[in-house]
Amino acid sequence: MDIFVIVIMLVGSAFFSAIEIAFISANKAKMSIHHQGRSQVVDWDALGQDPVRFITAMLVGNNLCLVMYGLFAGEFTLSIFQSYGIELRGISSFLVQVLVSAPIVIVVAEFLPKIFGYRYHTQLLLFLMPVAFRFYQVLEYLRINLFMSWLSGYVLHRSSVRDRKSVVQKEQLKDVFHSESGDTSSYFGMLMKMSENTLEFDRLRVGDCMIPAREVKAVEVDEHVDKLRLKFEETGRSRILIYDGTMENVLGYVHAFDMIKNIPKDIRAISLRKLPEYDESERAQEALKKLRTSNNNIALVLGAKGKTAGLVSIEDIIEKIVGEIEDEHDDTFQKDTTNQKRFR
Repeated sequence: MDIFVIVIMLVGSAFFSAIEIAFISANKAKMSIHHQGRSQVVDWDALGQDPVRFITAMLVGNNLCLVMYGLFAGEFTLSIFQSYGIELRGISSFLVQVLVSAPIVIVVAEFLPKIFGYRYHTQLLLFLMPVAFRFYQVLEYLRINLFMSWLSGYVLHRSSVRDRKSVVQKEQLKDVFHSESGDTSSYFGMLMKMSENTLEFDRLRVGDCMIPAREVKAVEVDEHVDKLRLKFEETGRSRILIYDGTMENVLGYVHAFDMIKNIPKDIRAISLRKLPEYDESERAQEALKKLRTSNNNIALVLGAKGKTAGLVSIEDIIEKIVGEIEDEHDDTFQKDTTNQKRFR
């Protein structure tokens, strides 16, 4: 009977050790996706909200098995020596039990299971997680997890753990989206790529989205108005920047509609439309909000020392999420003079 309990406790300890390291190593968001349609037993959303409590449950289970193993293994070891007429007492009894039991626990219940759990965490969780989750639910019902989490939170300052937790979950989502977005030609791959870009959007700066100043189509204010008209025809664009002397002194822009409504004699006679100015280090998310609320489509981007760095539009910023949008700033844009899309 003793040997049977010892084996069961070793298997139980190995199980909890493997699940613990597999859960820590696995990508929770990816596991949630893998489990969809398989089983409703495991609530990955709940585990993702507070993974510490699940790990606590696995540690409690592991320690219970080790305590039971220690009790039975110690008595079993002494009985073997007694069967050979060797009576162990005091420190000698303690040392023999440690020397016999400890290597078995370290190898069978800790070292091998944790290596296996780390290397095959996805497969292990797919098949054994329902059992572990049931044990977790039992401890949740008995409020053991709650007490242990409170105790660990009190000692380790739970607030700092929560801050790290949210960051880890975001990184895990990015890993999922990145790994699944390889084939962007498929709808699913494109959706994963967009999701990955959305998570990175808060880090994006205006300078990452802009058209560099050297590529911006512009006309000097003292040029003949015919050159401006020709620039509209050549580029097929609805907006042309006007500068005085150099691109460091941008006066504004002319909309193609202004050339149709009133035929100007020279460029200076045109009422130029002002451009909002954003620093290239400004967050693209904030720039997009400003452009939308101010009813502007484009803005001038300023670099070091206030020099013109480029031009940014709403489309340029959105492209960083959804991918390439064919518009008037692209070389492939159709220059059909009858297409009224150019004059929006």
